[in-house]
Amino acid sequence: MSIKKRILLVFTPVFLFVILFSTVINSITSNSTNYQFSTTLTGGGESSNSTNYANVVSVGVTAGVTNSTNYMNKLGFLHGIQECTSDNQCSGDNYCCNGVCQSNSCATTTTVASSGGTTTGGGGGSSGGAGGGGGAGGFVPVVKEEEATLELKDFSISKNELKYSLNLGAVAKDTLSIQNTGDVPLMLSVSESQLSDFLELSDQSFNLNPSEQKIIEITATAKRIGSYFGEISVSGGGILKKVPALLDINSEEVLFDVHLDIPQEYKKATPGSKLRMQVTLLNIIGKKDVNISVTYFIKNKQGKIIYESSELLVVDKQKSYLKEIKLPDDIQYDDYIASIEVTYAKSFAVSSELFSVIKEGSIKQMVDSIKSRLFSNVYYVLVGAIAVSISIIFIIYLKLSKSGRKE
Repeated sequence: MSIKKRILLVFTPVFLFVILFSTVINSITSNSTNYQFSTTLTGGGESSNSTNYANVVSVGVTAGVTNSTNYMNKLGFLHGIQECTSDNQCSGDNYCCNGVCQSNSCATTTTVASSGGTTTGGGGGSSGGAGGGGGAGGFVPVVKEEEATLELKDFSISKNELKYSLNLGAVAKDTLSIQNTGDVPLMLSVSESQLSDFLELSDQSFNLNPSEQKIIEITATAKRIGSYFGEISVSGGGILKKVPALLDINSEEVLFDVHLDIPQEYKKATPGSKLRMQVTLLNIIGKKDVNISVTYFIKNKQGKIIYESSELLVVDKQKSYLKEIKLPDDIQYDDYIASIEVTYAKSFAVSSELFSVIKEGSIKQMVDSIKSRLFSNVYYVLVGAIAVSISIIFIIYLKLSKSGRKE
């Protein structure tokens, strides 16, 4: 194939593309000796001018103005606002108020010209201003515009979860910071639910100005062994926010340490699904092959047991394993805790973790969102690869063209 045919084969599509692209340029102008006309498609408006005529054609703008020596008109979408004429006149029965036509009469206020504390209307002291002698008083049209302001009410809480792990009889202190993030003062109240036997709050009601914050001191006392689940509620300004609180209380003497962990992808489960937990047992007493009793629980906020099972395990020094629990098909959508209790002789150890049961559609939406993001990334990678491939082909073609010319 000759060089000319190769060049024609490559650049013909480019030439056709340029012709197609040229049809969507911003403006086309027609000119003659006595007439000029410019039509703007996307720029927002241009002028059409001749000796005796001027015009503005506006596309995609709010308004335009057509002018000539003896003629003037305003075009466009004025959104219901009509300006007064030069002599303060309006069409129909509308009133001219501050340069704008409106259907209602103008708001007015009386201007008082004080002269010895009396209102003067010209000579005779009439308030009407119609008396003789150059009256100084009268009515001045005033339009008062007030913008409605929206009051923002909101507050933030420094922590989204509270968790305590204590031995029986121990006391722990923690803090919770609450800040007014709105623009109006708030009266807030703080309370706990299901944990009144264990938690004590330093403040239960207080006021916060905008940007002001309050530190709530929380004292936790380990009064009974076991795992307990409750909430700290903060309310005010019609807003209610809750912070879940977990308490794991072990015996005074602990011979086995236990840790339960729910992987992040399993912290939101659906009814009937399997809850996966990573369990780690640590033998503290140092004896080999110790027989221990392990009990698994799932509890709701009210402390009701949703699931319970037990098993005997033999632990040398340390034991880690994955535990699966099938959730009931009729479990309610709410927050729960999964806990594990280990007993050996007089030793008692417990560990718990929070998780939520949600609708199946919610998880499907999460999966669809992840798939969508992956597809979007693949799309951009493919577009980039195509662009690079075209560039490489073009470079190869140029080299072949040069070599052909040399031959």
